[in-house]
Amino acid sequence: MGKYLFSLGVLLLTACQTGTSQAIETIPPKTFQEQILKVETPQLIDVRTLEEFNTNHLKKAQHIGVASANFKQKVSKLDKSQPVYVYCKKGGRSSNAAQKMKDMGFKNVYDLDGGIESIAFIPLQYLVVGKNNKFLKNKVEIH
Repeated sequence: MGKYLFSLGVLLLTACQTGTSQAIETIPPKTFQEQILKVETPQLIDVRTLEEFNTNHLKKAQHIGVASANFKQKVSKLDKSQPVYVYCKKGGRSSNAAQKMKDMGFKNVYDLDGGIESIAFIPLQYLVVGKNNKFLKNKVEIH
């Protein structure tokens, strides 16, 4: 009887660990860039405030502020089976957004390590800069 209960316990533990896994992976800027360039239309989400987004953001990014009341509603329109790439300024808010997305059933969420402030490691041609951004204004074309 003891062997039976032990085997059943092992089986239950193993079953809980297998199946469809949901992953959040924090990845360095170079890997983040390589992955979003592989996809024609990546699910690239800037989770900062709209004001921050308008100051600068990565090309092809859409704004879905993690602090907004309708974050979950907007995110629910994304394809949960496809990778989603999130970023913020330094990594805190995107980590929060990634966890919320994982909890909503997204399979693969990639979080930019260091946020957009790690942009020094990403070629500037992948950045859209607002007119009021003094730091990068002279380095890239302004949109």
